[in-house]
Amino acid sequence: MRVLRNTLLALVAALFVLGPTRVQAQAHNVAMVYRFTPAAGKTAAFEKALASHAAWRKQAGDPWNWAVYQVVTGEHAGSYMIRSGGHTWADLDAYDADFGPKGSARFDAAVDAVHKAIVKQNAPFHYAWFSPMDSGPGGVRGLAIFTKNWAGFEPQHPNLGQIMNQEYGQAMAGQIFDEFTGSYSHVVSQIMRYRPDLSVQHEGS
Repeated sequence: MRVLRNTLLALVAALFVLGPTRVQAQAHNVAMVYRFTPAAGKTAAFEKALASHAAWRKQAGDPWNWAVYQVVTGEHAGSYMIRSGGHTWADLDAYDADFGPKGSARFDAAVDAVHKAIVKQNAPFHYAWFSPMDSGPGGVRGLAIFTKNWAGFEPQHPNLGQIMNQEYGQAMAGQIFDEFTGSYSHVVSQIMRYRPDLSVQHEGS
């Protein structure tokens, strides 16, 4: 019994000694991974935009390394994997608090400039911006554009480019658009049809 007790004590001591070492070794095992698939025929444009975005991250002081991999075989061939590894969970909080707002501020400033031009020119655009609560590091912005029917998707006149050029001049308008397109990593779009017959809508609301 004494021998068994000594063995158990030795085992417990070993666990306590090894415990912190093992935890420390696994501390930096969190990675952020994104996968993007360019639209057909848009690979060159995607790579150009991605290179521009990477250059901006370096200039803006992004402290993380981001490795880009092009998938050449398998189910996801043609897509791109972007990965930053070797982090702790606390690193994600620090990154979101320090660097995340830089991209968001750049994006929001460009959106604000566009919105002011639309309002000043009294353009017939109906839209709303929103930000999901669980958008994660870096943030997500959503743009909802409202139209009564399919004809509402026809190009407007004047279009947004013409409105921006009239308000800011061609050179400044181009800079604003560059700031806008260079401050996000990708875009996902969808069309939704409102179904009042399935909705709960109170009178007067």
